[in-house]
Amino acid sequence: MTGASITRAPPGLLDEIVIEILIRLPVKSLVRFKSVSRTWRALISSEFFIRAHLEQSSSASSKQRGPSFLVTLHALPHPGETQPTPFSTHFRFYQWRPGGTGGDDIANNKQAAAPLVYETDLVGNQYSRLRRFFAHCDGLVLAPTDAKLYLFNPATRDAVALPNNDGILPLQRGGYFPYAAGLGLDPKTGKYKVVRLFYRWLDYSNRTYRLGMEVFTVGEESGGGAWREMATDPPYSVDPWQTAVTVKGFMFWHMDRTRGDRGLLRLGLADEKFRVVELPDALDPAADMMLDAVHGDELCLTDRRTGVDPAYGTVTMWVMSSRDGYSRWERRYTIQASDVCHPMGLVPHDDGGGGLVSLRRGYELYRYDWESTEELNVECRMDRMRYQERRARTWKNMFRLNVKPYTESLVPVTV
Repeated sequence: MTGASITRAPPGLLDEIVIEILIRLPVKSLVRFKSVSRTWRALISSEFFIRAHLEQSSSASSKQRGPSFLVTLHALPHPGETQPTPFSTHFRFYQWRPGGTGGDDIANNKQAAAPLVYETDLVGNQYSRLRRFFAHCDGLVLAPTDAKLYLFNPATRDAVALPNNDGILPLQRGGYFPYAAGLGLDPKTGKYKVVRLFYRWLDYSNRTYRLGMEVFTVGEESGGGAWREMATDPPYSVDPWQTAVTVKGFMFWHMDRTRGDRGLLRLGLADEKFRVVELPDALDPAADMMLDAVHGDELCLTDRRTGVDPAYGTVTMWVMSSRDGYSRWERRYTIQASDVCHPMGLVPHDDGGGGLVSLRRGYELYRYDWESTEELNVECRMDRMRYQERRARTWKNMFRLNVKPYTESLVPVTV
């Protein structure tokens, strides 16, 4: 330009601007951008960038758009079956956001179909038992079955079957493999860990046993992709086929009530030590209970008490926070509902407030405003939603679905 000078930004400033732009892009775009150059591939694959992108995604999801959910539908291989023999090995992961994609034909039949994030077929890996709840942590999904544990990152379209431990043969009880599992982030090392409980020995007749716990560190180079036993054994058994709820570096399981144990078993992922967490004193130990993680750092225990009319019960949500070291229960919400619900996350108000909570019961997702004490409103019927690449809304051979709060990420899946 004549009569003027062009001011160029320093290279370091340009790099910062590029990074600030890139961390706001969806994972699908970033995976494609890895092919732009070696420099971009190194940047997008770096631990610094993966963590920055995850923090940005988590912040935007919670503060601006509300929770996002990952929906996985589990179908029987043959129409007309009532029990899996075995399950279909075809996995489909869909993403749904309240007020966004999907929806049901009562609320809004003009909404777009819930997009298909990832699908894969685990050929040669048949299984006949699938845990009711998957585990989710920072975009990773753990799917426990009676054959193997599967780890997915739906956003990057990566999936691995974790290796079996040849030195440990889980004992069967009633046709099930009774170990419990979990997935979480070790805050000390920044590594993701998968854990599972196993029986060292079990005497069926006398109902005596000795438990062990083993851990698999995702992406650990020194471990060579192998399980290792923890130095400390679990002091109590937990409910069989239970997937841990993970909050801020701690895993929680219900203790096995069939043995008369009452409480939660907590595992610290940093020190790999166990501790028993007492239930609220006012909680009926015989009541139906659900354990969930909400708001990012709070453990929520939900129980239902039936009134005179069984159709109308009271659902109470007890919350324990990392701010007080998970040592004290607080009665947070009480609502009228006919069955126990799973709290799934906060839904922002149109005015920017946070008085709405998303709840799940069966195939239905509800929205509840505890500030106005209104009744539960149906947000969506998951079995009647529109799903990408499916013409019909009905599922003739659907057996179960998993719905988990979800934040997409670039976290790699390696063994």
